[in-house]
Amino acid sequence: MDMESPSFFTINERESVDMDIINKTVRHKTFGEGEICDFRDNIISVRFGAAQKKFIFPDAFRDHLILTEKKSKQYVDGILARIDRDKQFKREKNKQEAEKKRFLRTLPLNAKSQAAFGFIDNDMQSVKKDWRLNSGYYRSGSSRGQPRTPARLYPNS
Repeated sequence: MDMESPSFFTINERESVDMDIINKTVRHKTFGEGEICDFRDNIISVRFGAAQKKFIFPDAFRDHLILTEKKSKQYVDGILARIDRDKQFKREKNKQEAEKKRFLRTLPLNAKSQAAFGFIDNDMQSVKKDWRLNSGYYRSGSSRGQPRTPARLYPNS
């Protein structure tokens, strides 16, 4: 099982899961065949004969539980696939951010790459949050109204 935290759902998704998998038959490697008897707060309870065991939904269906009904199994597999896609998307996004930071650290530093900015055009809170500054706009010439690009400044300056 993944070491990451269990996946959580919105109320609408949970309601549809309640209707789909309650009273469905499942198989477990150790406990054998059982029936899902309860679903609350991403915890499913399965009755194996006289014993009742609790599992985290939907992570339990990765390694431990197998639904015997085909339609319910496809439904749970779809949920697991969506969770996997979301995790993969987050990993790729984090990887891209790390590559961007690595790239910014490798940019050259110039001794003249200094700038002083006032907070007339820039809001201090947004600058601290986003790490972005407005260097102003051209007031005349062919570039009038376009943003000014600082010379000899890199994003890591």
